[in-house]
Amino acid sequence: MAPAPATGADLAHSALRAARQAARTAAHWHLASYDPTTRRLRVLADSPAWAAQLRYQTRHILTALDQLRPGTVVQ
Repeated sequence: MAPAPATGADLAHSALRAARQAARTAAHWHLASYDPTTRRLRVLADSPAWAAQLRYQTRHILTALDQLRPGTVVQ
């Protein structure tokens, strides 16, 4: 039996859950510096575990940043 299609309420609930997770995660990462010459962003994490999480999510974060201003992220 196929799963029921997602409703608007299901999608809204998923978006809210993702936003809450992102807020909890962002609380553990802090902007350390940005060098406009090299366009390098440096981010500090609260602990080695959060630093690993940042490394794990780097590609997703860069994609999201590039969607905000297409063509501005160079990997």
